Amino acid sequence: MRKLMLLILSLTFVLTLVGCNKGTDTMYQLGIVVDGVFYEKSYQPMPAEIDESAIIGYVSSYTDTFPEKEGQTNISKDLINAPYAKAEDGIAILIENEWYLCLPEE
Repeated sequence: MRKLMLLILSLTFVLTLVGCNKGTDTMYQLGIVVDGVFYEKSYQPMPAEIDESAIIGYVSSYTDTFPEKEGQTNISKDLINAPYAKAEDGIAILIENEWYLCLPEE
């Protein structure tokens, strides 16, 4: 009987701890901030090449949360100093020798 009561109390304690954990939302859209606007990264590379004259900046920093600073991305730490360019519909960013279109968040 004592073991059963101890088991029930232990289980209640564990469930209380788990139930009180609010946690944090760590799911963010991947993208970059340019001119104060967040541009969300597409999942497929662009079929077209970007001319060097269209490059308007370089990735300045990385965050593992939602990017808020100019030139900041949450795509990859490896993108520091990667070029980004003005594209027809948004911003293109060079990732592993492929240009990816990033569209303004709606």
